[in-house]
Amino acid sequence: MIIISETDTVLFRIGRKYVSYLDQVVQKSNEALSKLSEKYGAYIDKVPQIYYKDKTYRLVNTFPMAQNVKCGICGRRPIKELFIISSNNEKTLKIGPFCIDRLTNMEVSTWISKYREKRKNIIENRKKIEGLSSLLESCVKCDLDCNIHFDEVEKIRIILEQLGKGLKLKWKQEKFIKQYLNKKEKLCD
Repeated sequence: MIIISETDTVLFRIGRKYVSYLDQVVQKSNEALSKLSEKYGAYIDKVPQIYYKDKTYRLVNTFPMAQNVKCGICGRRPIKELFIISSNNEKTLKIGPFCIDRLTNMEVSTWISKYREKRKNIIENRKKIEGLSSLLESCVKCDLDCNIHFDEVEKIRIILEQLGKGLKLKWKQEKFIKQYLNKKEKLCD
């Protein structure tokens, strides 16, 4: 007969609760990524028409870090963000952030840069969410001997909420997560 202490029972319940909570966080991060993609498309559509050399262009796409490409207007190189604009007769120009901002009279390059950073955060955060999820699932199944202290449960909840929203963590939170994920790696080896 296996005797489970009251502390073990509480930790088991907490673990089960957070495994289902982690599923919700993963779903939230998927939704955040989807909404972010929708915002990207809507933003590209609302960028006004661009008038250059008696032609009308519109923004059709953007790409990060175009090292070997120079701006089709000012000739600057390298371009940190490449903007593709297309005219009515399908002629395209590849331009840099300075020129897109100047021609649209908007901070298009800043918005795109923030979009890419947020997207990167969401994708990186998913790995952390999956790592925590796997750790907690293993604890619930008793595959690993990894007690989660009561005061740390609330920290995990706050961190998971931030991860699900695609926010960047503070360095103390990063250290806290690494501690748990390293613990799992050591126990699984």
